[in-house]
Amino acid sequence: MKLFLRFAALAGLCLIPQLAPAQNADDEIKAAHARMKERIKSVDQLKLNLLAGENNKGLLAAKGELDDKQKAILTAENKDRKFIYEAFAKKFDVPVPQVALSRAAKIRKIAKAGTWVQEKNGDWIKKN
Repeated sequence: MKLFLRFAALAGLCLIPQLAPAQNADDEIKAAHARMKERIKSVDQLKLNLLAGENNKGLLAAKGELDDKQKAILTAENKDRKFIYEAFAKKFDVPVPQVALSRAAKIRKIAKAGTWVQEKNGDWIKKN
């Protein structure tokens, strides 16, 4: 019996390192979402001022001349989006571009009127 308990305890310890990366990945996804939530007003302002738009790959694209602060916002937003797309692709075992294209379609649907969005075919339009 003691041998069984020792084996069970050892087996349980072996599983902990395997669970830790999944927990860490979830924490990183939550952190990325939190950063995106913090900058949403700045991102929306870029889009409303027609300085940035939503491209057909689920990322922000510069549509006007950006200053250094605005470039940093755009870069940080895209970095977090790419990270989330990669995490979802891994989780659901689908290609990253498929996740990004799906998100781009959703973004086009919910985009505010008057903001730049890129159609699937690559054409840029102002959302009606």
